[in-house]
Amino acid sequence: MPLTNPTAARMRVAAIRVPGAMIRRMSPASPFLANALYNDDHFRSVLRHADVDRDRASILLTHAPDRLQIAEEEGFSLQLSGHTHGGQFFPFTWITSHIYGKFVYGLQRLGNLLVYVSYGAGTWGPPLRLGTTPEIVLIQFD
Repeated sequence: MPLTNPTAARMRVAAIRVPGAMIRRMSPASPFLANALYNDDHFRSVLRHADVDRDRASILLTHAPDRLQIAEEEGFSLQLSGHTHGGQFFPFTWITSHIYGKFVYGLQRLGNLLVYVSYGAGTWGPPLRLGTTPEIVLIQFD
């Protein structure tokens, strides 16, 4: 059966409307299609189909702080991500800081886009952390 909307078949985009804002969550429709997130053109296409209203606040939830320039260009106000775990322990703390730069942890800005990256509550690989603290973040909007 031919796909009528290949973008929808490869990526789930969930939307939540709240007074004054739009929240978008992007995730691969299948773990086997996760590489769709790592293609700039496809990522940009999915964000364009998200129908962001640039006159309202918009929040993009993605696993990793990747493709930030594209999210900023497509008009998102805030991106919430995790993935990095802050590296968990050396030498991964050094590696993740070189991969993600200032976007490895905390609140940063790229143009009009605010980006918050959490260390997260879990671990990757060995259940060990050294120099990074697990966290659950509560964000309150006024």
